[in-house]
Amino acid sequence: MGANTLGVMTDQEDLGRRLFFSPLTQCGACHGGPDFTTAGPLNNGLDLDTSADEGAGRGRFKAPSLRNIELTGPYIHDGRFGTLREVIDHYDSGVEAHLFLDNRLRDNFGQPRRLNLSETEKAALEAFLRTLTDESLAIDERFSDPFIR
Repeated sequence: MGANTLGVMTDQEDLGRRLFFSPLTQCGACHGGPDFTTAGPLNNGLDLDTSADEGAGRGRFKAPSLRNIELTGPYIHDGRFGTLREVIDHYDSGVEAHLFLDNRLRDNFGQPRRLNLSETEKAALEAFLRTLTDESLAIDERFSDPFIR
């Protein structure tokens, strides 16, 4: 469910927002700006062997907008993650040490960063991501057909 009807974040959603933009997670580094996205492709450590799915080359893919994220699953370019929690788990502890891994996903030693988020923090991140969905987009007839005025 998207943002609550009062337009105010719950404590859990606000914790998720703070985590999203924190130096710990750096989610906002790739999913930034008003559309929560980045311009260029990057390698997000999905697979060590990217020969079957190179994307833009070297296993790089464009970070999609997170606007209306609840309406766009399954997630990642190939749909490998069915839930937002699976995506969060990937960035928390599943990033692969690919040769061309984006620097924002590396620690000071060049290895994939491990966030070690608690269950509370993961749930908070997920709650924040859900606030980026405007459910009226999915049900308002004005948005269902681009030829309706």
